[in-house]
Amino acid sequence: MPESKHVLFVCTGNLCRSPMAEAMFRHMVQDMPGYVVDSAGVCAAGGEFPSLETLEILAARGILSDGLVSKPLTKAIIKRSTHIFTMTDMHRRSIVKMYPKADRKTYLVTEFCEINGRIGSDIPDPIGLGMAAYEELYEMLKAALPTVFKFIDQTSR
Repeated sequence: MPESKHVLFVCTGNLCRSPMAEAMFRHMVQDMPGYVVDSAGVCAAGGEFPSLETLEILAARGILSDGLVSKPLTKAIIKRSTHIFTMTDMHRRSIVKMYPKADRKTYLVTEFCEINGRIGSDIPDPIGLGMAAYEELYEMLKAALPTVFKFIDQTSR
């Protein structure tokens, strides 16, 4: 039996970007065994539901958001994750600074695709910027997540 892939998405507060990525990726791999998908925030308070805009975007596309609740990034979460994908390079650098051994498994979520004419672009925080910013976030993740899946699939063989 293949080993489980524990995929973690990280942003700042774990309220918009990383829970949307978690729900979208979980939806992508729902019929594939061996995936555990989670999210956390480098500055998350913990116990909060995703933003209403995030929940609306997901619901409008039939993507379940059950069980999404913010959690702070911890050493235990980092340790059990086999693949970590951050929304910005600052998030990636923060993780590596706090947990140097995580360097070999931490990537930008856009590291394998071109967004806005650039590979490895930061995904901006939409909080407080209205629904259009959340739509843009969804489209960026929609472009990035298939490349994340392909990377995990190719490196897990």
